[in-house]
Amino acid sequence: MKPYTLIIIAGLAFSMLYGCKSEIVKPQSPVITTVKSDSTTVNNTTANPVQPPPGPENIQALVAKWSLVRDSVYNGMGNFPAARTSAYNGVSGDYFDFRADGKCYTKEGNVYDTLAYSITANHLVVLSKFGLNVNGSYEPNIVPVLTDHNATIQTQFLATPDGFYLRYIYLRK
Repeated sequence: MKPYTLIIIAGLAFSMLYGCKSEIVKPQSPVITTVKSDSTTVNNTTANPVQPPPGPENIQALVAKWSLVRDSVYNGMGNFPAARTSAYNGVSGDYFDFRADGKCYTKEGNVYDTLAYSITANHLVVLSKFGLNVNGSYEPNIVPVLTDHNATIQTQFLATPDGFYLRYIYLRK
């Protein structure tokens, strides 16, 4: 029995000494580009090169009072259809009222709230208290549908320790 024990211990020691390789990993530096146009110099610094697709050009059309049709949250692991879903179907009187002063007044059932919002340079919407708070700030939200009578706002696909997280609101005038 002793020879087998010595062989096992020697194999474990060998795998510990030569099985792991130490690598020095340096953080990537941000991408910095400088563009000259006439006498103006513009610096563009991007720490994360992965960006969501730009929103609609007519994003200012979001500034209006919209009736809430549905507010859906998908949260879970694995297969998307098997995710935990919570959905609120809007009733008469529910709304998202986007104002020009950067405030959005909401009513869902008996719950009233005021959200700060802003529109980014690439036509995305940052809504406070919408989606997940990541390191003290809210991520920009995608506006895949924005017409004269319909709008959809959705969070970006967010990976969390509990799985993925998505939230959609469907609005109508």
